[in-house]
Amino acid sequence: MMSRAQRWALPVSLGLGTAFVLSFTSTSAAAAPLAGGGDPPRPVPSTGDGDDWTGTGFVRRATGLSAEAREALILDFVERGAMPSSLHALRPVTVSEHGHTATVWVMPDVFAVGIDGDRFRPALTARTAQRVADALGMMLATEKIVRLTWNAADAKIPLRGFGAPRDSFARHVESDRAIADRITRAGARESDFIAGHSKDYVIGAPRRRNPDHIAIYGAWDAQGARIQPSSGRAHALGYRDYSQRVRLVAAQADVDGVRRPLAEVLGDATIARLLHDEGAVSASALRYPV
Repeated sequence: MMSRAQRWALPVSLGLGTAFVLSFTSTSAAAAPLAGGGDPPRPVPSTGDGDDWTGTGFVRRATGLSAEAREALILDFVERGAMPSSLHALRPVTVSEHGHTATVWVMPDVFAVGIDGDRFRPALTARTAQRVADALGMMLATEKIVRLTWNAADAKIPLRGFGAPRDSFARHVESDRAIADRITRAGARESDFIAGHSKDYVIGAPRRRNPDHIAIYGAWDAQGARIQPSSGRAHALGYRDYSQRVRLVAAQADVDGVRRPLAEVLGDATIARLLHDEGAVSASALRYPV
């Protein structure tokens, strides 16, 4: 999708009165964040010729397009750098079990296109979710990382369910507006650390068991009960509905104070259970086909 490397800088607050920046060059899924400086690309809200790179502009331009063309437009926004800057401020999520401690860094909300103050959270296919992750040098979450993120989030926003048609673009727009409304009614801001309102595409064991299907997980109701259990057989690759979004995870993690590629951690039988319920998992189960 991206013909040349793009450098992104992701500031991460450690909650200790300090912050550092994760920056990386995104050329493939193997690209990993490293400590350093730099600024992320900033979108141009409008060029004056109808190419509006805000969330509102995405909705306007996507309305009436085929599903495939809408997914291509999502990727155009990513290539342009049209993503809210608040999503660059990754949040640390830490777990300590069995004498080990791991920290991963996750986007504070699901992936969105547009700018701060005018974003759109697209429902997208697993293929496009993977391509977005690849373009940004990031990874999708495991089921355990999804749960850890929910536990760590400052604002827990419940899913609003909708009936048929589940995959019309009008329904996608309605779902996104419902999320924004619930965030406001909860007294939160869209830049806060938010979880619960969408189902996440996940990697790991469900992908290994059912490589020709998507795996979705999460979304919570107003009582704090998880809505979507482990799912790896319900829908073939290519299925999508209004509830399916993606929260991206930095491609490196800290384990016992040592920074390591997240894929390496998930493949290490001695520590993988920190971040994956079923232990070590092969690299092939850590991504979707593109």
